[in-house]
Amino acid sequence: MVFFSNNYLDVTCTIWKKSESRKRARQANNILRRLYSNWEKGNKPIPLKELLRGVNTERLDIALSKRNYPQTFSLIRIQTNEKNGCRTAHLSDEYAFTAS
Repeated sequence: MVFFSNNYLDVTCTIWKKSESRKRARQANNILRRLYSNWEKGNKPIPLKELLRGVNTERLDIALSKRNYPQTFSLIRIQTNEKNGCRTAHLSDEYAFTAS
């Protein structure tokens, strides 16, 4: 179960450990909040360029620190269009998302 609270400023998951870095956690929360907002509108995949706007990297695995926070990636599905190479992301349908 994934919970969004504090007007979507905080994201917690029952299987996650405590965050090591407030800056990294804030960046991850911002990305997940965008994905959640998109999920509420139908979960259409978002181009990574749009999702990572304002982040200092073009790679989602670096923005969310895939090595340090592999649990975050269990929430996200990344796809690559074989024709044009465009990469998109959306929230996994395998989880129940709630917000308060």
